[in-house]
Amino acid sequence: MQTENEQLQQPKIINAGPDTLLVNFKFAGDDGKPNGDHMPEQVAMQLDEWQARARRRRCMSNPGRLIPFGYTIPDAETRLNDIMSDPGTLLLDIRSRPVSRYRPQWNKSRLKAQWGRRYAHSRNLGNINYKDRSLPIVLRAPEPSITTAARFLERGSTIVVVCACKDYDICHRKLVTELIEQRRASFPRCPECGDLLPPDFFGEPCVVEGRVVCETCMIVSDLFQRKRDV
Repeated sequence: MQTENEQLQQPKIINAGPDTLLVNFKFAGDDGKPNGDHMPEQVAMQLDEWQARARRRRCMSNPGRLIPFGYTIPDAETRLNDIMSDPGTLLLDIRSRPVSRYRPQWNKSRLKAQWGRRYAHSRNLGNINYKDRSLPIVLRAPEPSITTAARFLERGSTIVVVCACKDYDICHRKLVTELIEQRRASFPRCPECGDLLPPDFFGEPCVVEGRVVCETCMIVSDLFQRKRDV
């Protein structure tokens, strides 16, 4: 049976998110009063394990999506509002000139006012030949915007790629979405969990049994190794 002091030192989760654990620790002496002791190693190990599980679960269960969107389709505003109701959704405006004479609600200033930091305009993803459809689609300067968008997808964000054209097949947003998906697929991944490896994600590259893995899998591997050594 655990003593009262041992029970007081058991970790208790007070809040949790998809990749975050907020934990309150209070270590007490025999008199039941806080004594300022440092976190025990076994508690730190448990936190590492929880964080690793949360990160893998988030990446596997909440992959980001790309949604090409032409605002000249019927009920465009209503449709966009429905999509943007998810606070994790971003609006990427890829028009060379983010203004509309006949639909002012799609002007950059209005979209920025409505969606704040969730709205971004990338002129470099615009088609420099947008005034002449007889010319091929040429993006102004696709990098680093393509890579940045791919990274946001890997973090679980949904990205709405918006332009004016109704027909997706002839709009340059088709090329943009294809390039983002191609860049996303090219990221080096951990052979253990499929998470991204640096420098395309965060953390330091680690080696487990001769293979480069992400920091999460290194933490779990080291955790299990320490448990075996105990």
